[in-house]
Amino acid sequence: MLTIIELKKRVVAFWSKEMQKDLEQIKVIKIDATPDGWLARVQITEQNDYFKKLGCPPIFDRNIYDTTLNRTGEIVGFCTEAEREKDKESEEEKM
Repeated sequence: MLTIIELKKRVVAFWSKEMQKDLEQIKVIKIDATPDGWLARVQITEQNDYFKKLGCPPIFDRNIYDTTLNRTGEIVGFCTEAEREKDKESEEEKM
């Protein structure tokens, strides 16, 4: 059985290696057990692309991502918090 610390390390490693984020940008803010595994909520500090394109001084956003892990701790998906809410609303509308 995986510990919360091991899950956190896996999530941070995923975002730093696979998604090429600096460790200083990554903050795991929540880990919950789900029927299929785990859901980790991560805050990523990222430069705002819109203002960057305008040539403004760096302005940073704190974006929230949900990272899904299966029971063995393998990362099987991720999405922004906003995307997850849209999917949830769409499912409710279908009912």
